[in-house]
Amino acid sequence: MHVKVSGRFELPLDPKWYLLCLDPPTPLASPARKMVNKLLFLARKLIAFHWKASLPPTYQAWEKAVQDLYKVEDLIARRNGTSKQFKIWQLWILEDV
Repeated sequence: MHVKVSGRFELPLDPKWYLLCLDPPTPLASPARKMVNKLLFLARKLIAFHWKASLPPTYQAWEKAVQDLYKVEDLIARRNGTSKQFKIWQLWILEDV
């Protein structure tokens, strides 16, 4: 089973690729790989924060963490004038999450 992202690429839905920090078998372009790594890092961070909790982290909590990171990176890109590096977030924006 695969998930399609922005109609641009597909990723397998197998936890071993993501929880163990392995590269998925699907080759990704550099911007897509960077974005996927950011999203997966936030997911692993939430899992670690909820490790001993009775409930797992929610999708909404992950989405909020991504939106918070988006805002921080937007501010940093504006301050440093590095909007070119910020373009990887277009994959998140285009997905209309």
